[in-house]
Amino acid sequence: MSGSYPLSPGYKSAIVSFIQPVHQTISGLGNVQTRVLGGRLTTVSLTYAPERRAEFAVIDSFIMRQRGRAEGFTFVMPDKAAPLGNVSGAPVLYDDYPAGVDTIVLDGMVPGVADAFVAADIFNAPGYTLVHKVAFNADSQSANQRYLEDGTPRLLEDSTPRLMEDANTVTLIFSPPLIKNLSKGTAINYQNVAYTMKFKDDSQSVKISAMRTYHKQVEMIEYIS
Repeated sequence: MSGSYPLSPGYKSAIVSFIQPVHQTISGLGNVQTRVLGGRLTTVSLTYAPERRAEFAVIDSFIMRQRGRAEGFTFVMPDKAAPLGNVSGAPVLYDDYPAGVDTIVLDGMVPGVADAFVAADIFNAPGYTLVHKVAFNADSQSANQRYLEDGTPRLLEDSTPRLMEDANTVTLIFSPPLIKNLSKGTAINYQNVAYTMKFKDDSQSVKISAMRTYHKQVEMIEYIS
């Protein structure tokens, strides 16, 4: 890992794309079979306004330190630095969750908050580089949701003797699924979530105009460690 991508000088525009590898076959009868290969990856293309040498030097130096695609770095998208949801509390995993699941319950939330997380909010966990995106708006549970109308505790569907949901929890459905096992009590990061990236190519070029301004486009892709 070789530092955080500099956000100053700021870029003029960004194109964010998503890659979901899929293998598809079509039989002679027209039957289609589709299989998802691996998880979704995020790519980012940054375009900079013309810059003077002193301004461009920050980006130039950072690019040099990456040694092509040899090093990785973190990148925080400014438009996603803060969630759109009304997250309150200190969310941690309610239970142990294995790789492959796309639904988790978070504990430690303030009860009864509408849209605690909203669709397209992002999160990850410490030591876990993959970034997940929330699929649907999710409210934190209010205290009365723990009980049926007659006052008896609401149980899990399998009738195990514990409450279906505690009052300070929120259920998140997200994509891509977990790729590692995560333990109960693990804290979830939803502020300034950093993508772990590498440059898409070993070759980097910059256009220098006759007015000695630098014109640069940077392309990076998420990688999972």
